[in-house]
Amino acid sequence: MKKFFALIIAFIVVILLPVLFKYMTGTSKDRINNGAAAQVEEVKTSPSSNDAPKPFIDIFNEKNYTEELSRKQYHHKPEKILSETSPKDGKRKTFIRPEETVEDYSLKDMNYILGKLMDGTIIEQRKVADELWARFGLSQAVPSKTEQEMIAMATERYLVNIKDDFEENFMQIQRLWHLAIPALLKNVTVQDVSVSENAARLLSVMKTPQIIDKLIFDSNKAQSHNDIEKYIFALEYMKINNCYFLDNRSRMSDSECDAYYKDHVSPQVSILKQRLLKR
Repeated sequence: MKKFFALIIAFIVVILLPVLFKYMTGTSKDRINNGAAAQVEEVKTSPSSNDAPKPFIDIFNEKNYTEELSRKQYHHKPEKILSETSPKDGKRKTFIRPEETVEDYSLKDMNYILGKLMDGTIIEQRKVADELWARFGLSQAVPSKTEQEMIAMATERYLVNIKDDFEENFMQIQRLWHLAIPALLKNVTVQDVSVSENAARLLSVMKTPQIIDKLIFDSNKAQSHNDIEKYIFALEYMKINNCYFLDNRSRMSDSECDAYYKDHVSPQVSILKQRLLKR
């Protein structure tokens, strides 16, 4: 019996232990190799910083577009060619932006242009908004009262629709630039928080000393608690200089903005807050 157990122990030591040892070390190596491979794969598939979403770029509901120009040129140079990376074969192909296929509006009369602004396709509305700014913002021409009213109506429509399609409507108001100011000032105190706050944000994007002075003037006439609070929000937003991506649109520089806020806006905000405390 003792010899039998001795043979079994010898068999385990000589035969089974080397096999078990080999199996265990092989498994460990496989795990290491598999882990390394997984890390390599993770590095390959991890999104790079260049893949991060870029504001105002993806306005055509297309994904994989990369621009050959700066974002500033993106909305103002529709004739430029962009490129698309195919998700299937990784090859790149070029295409013309849809704006290039739209007619030239520079020779069209105002009734036609305003009609397109009110009821045109998305591409047509972009083009005529740029045309309106070229006609009135870059020259000494002044729109008639009827033209101003129609531009204000379009601006208010875009402002209300920002909550449904931020990029398209926010950028469309920026295309109109200072032509949109009267409608934005009017909507700073409306009950709809989305509308009033986006009006303030857009005023901040395109602000000038004259725009800020008008805000201060209007805030002095505010009577209700709601109106005073909304003017405080709008005026405090004037210290923010968010980026914009359109050519031929001027506004205050960062240094001008800081100085004007300190000298004119901050004192007015303090006055308005004191008025709220007394209520």
